[in-house]
Amino acid sequence: MFDFGKMFSNPQAREMMFSMMAQQMAQVPPDIREALGRVEVGIRKTERGFALRIGQSDDPRVEEMINNALNSWSDLLSRGFNAMGYRVVMYD
Repeated sequence: MFDFGKMFSNPQAREMMFSMMAQQMAQVPPDIREALGRVEVGIRKTERGFALRIGQSDDPRVEEMINNALNSWSDLLSRGFNAMGYRVVMYD
């Protein structure tokens, strides 16, 4: 059985994922990469969780990328925890 819990606990698996992400970002036009670099991302770690804050962008294309990423990641996290048996509550 595939163990999703251990999927990203392996440093090699994480590096492979980050490498694939970097390859995808290398294909993004330079002006969008520059606009992404102006967006601040804040992650506050807590004892059993975290809070994520993503700043605004002055580029509408980057704003769309941020919105798509937030939707995708929240769906992935909620469905993943739900599939493992947790009761998931989404807050807007």
